[in-house]
Amino acid sequence: SSFFADRNYFPNTKNADLPISREALTYVERIKSGDSTLDRYLPFWIAAVVDRYLLFILPIALILLPLLGRSPLLYRAYMRNKVTRWYKIVHRIELRLDNVQHTEIEAAVAELENVDQKIAHELTVANAYMPYVYDLRTHIRYVIEQA
Repeated sequence: SSFFADRNYFPNTKNADLPISREALTYVERIKSGDSTLDRYLPFWIAAVVDRYLLFILPIALILLPLLGRSPLLYRAYMRNKVTRWYKIVHRIELRLDNVQHTEIEAAVAELENVDQKIAHELTVANAYMPYVYDLRTHIRYVIEQA
């Protein structure tokens, strides 16, 4: 208690002019009983929501934390997949080159050059993954030379 008010008198809902929500009443009772520590660190509305949904937030956070720790692995896999899917196209054309006649070789080479141009102009990866792109383009040049 203090000089002006008794202990746990505030927050007070007795003389409120506006209707008070059930969540607010529940939260005020928790503050007065000393159960809630969130009100010391967060604004009332955030503390009330977190306090109410803590049973839902906690399991979700426990699931998401390991996933966030693995996000660099997911990003690396995503970037490498952007490059390796072009290898499938190149490999398919290369297999076709083994069983074609001379007139069809020119069409396959043109298709490989078209793939190379698409990679050069359309494939966007982070700078750390550019060596993979250049390796792919080198392999395309190798297949063209072998044709």
